[in-house]
Amino acid sequence: MLAIGLTGLLASGPAATAPSTEIRFEADGHAVIPFDLRNQHLWIRGQLNGADSIWIVVDTGASTSVIDEGVARRQSIPLTGGHEAHGAGGTQQGHDAQGVTVELPGLKLHKQRMDALDLSSLTQSGARPMQLILGYELFESSVVRFDYPRGLIEVWDADHAPKSMPGATVPMSLIQNHPYVEATLHVPGRRALKGRFVIDSGSSMSLIVTPEITQREKLLTAFPRTMVAIGRGVGGEVKNHLARADSFSIGGLTFDPARQSLVGPQGSVELRRKNADVLLFLLRHGVQHRS
Repeated sequence: MLAIGLTGLLASGPAATAPSTEIRFEADGHAVIPFDLRNQHLWIRGQLNGADSIWIVVDTGASTSVIDEGVARRQSIPLTGGHEAHGAGGTQQGHDAQGVTVELPGLKLHKQRMDALDLSSLTQSGARPMQLILGYELFESSVVRFDYPRGLIEVWDADHAPKSMPGATVPMSLIQNHPYVEATLHVPGRRALKGRFVIDSGSSMSLIVTPEITQREKLLTAFPRTMVAIGRGVGGEVKNHLARADSFSIGGLTFDPARQSLVGPQGSVELRRKNADVLLFLLRHGVQHRS
């Protein structure tokens, strides 16, 4: 099963210039981090500010990393200011956590200011506390590989990254800290939908079309049968209309028919691939940026 979603999970706080993030590798600019795949989320363990071990979700669709407010308070991490975070379920009030250091196998990440939100409502989906969401900061200056069958994440700095890897190469643009790719969705009896999709490892669904596109293309009428499922995201509850698409193509890859989902009041579409092999996901600092 392909356990990577194609939708933005989190866009938090104002779009101001983000504070710098420092990543230090223990040796040779390379780290190997084991992960546990649960409810399509990539869970890893790490230490917070040299103390407690916490559960962390690695989320390529998170435009910034987020720490749970309750965890920050228990660790006496100062919380300042206030802002609104925007997620799949709406908006949510948050704060700024000052001086956050996350230690993972083989590397240490430090951010002077990290968004802090109450993530307790997201615990239900993973049956374990979601104590920190590790997003764009891990990818902005590193090359990252997700090996799903082996349950490993490999991270390199720019100087030590492999020159080439097996797999398909897909052009990518970073827009507001989200990785966008061009792809095509085929639904029954309709013209192919070509557009930009966000690669989002933090989504429990594999492909989502936004409510605006769903309404414009009248996608709900393309499916004779749908099923409603209820999920949660930052900001609250989300209702998903599930249906079945014909196929989804990205680069030279085509994913065969499988389950889908249409998010929001009007819907969107989810597609899962069966028997996936190794999934390579590369983000490299300096790829094409577009505003």
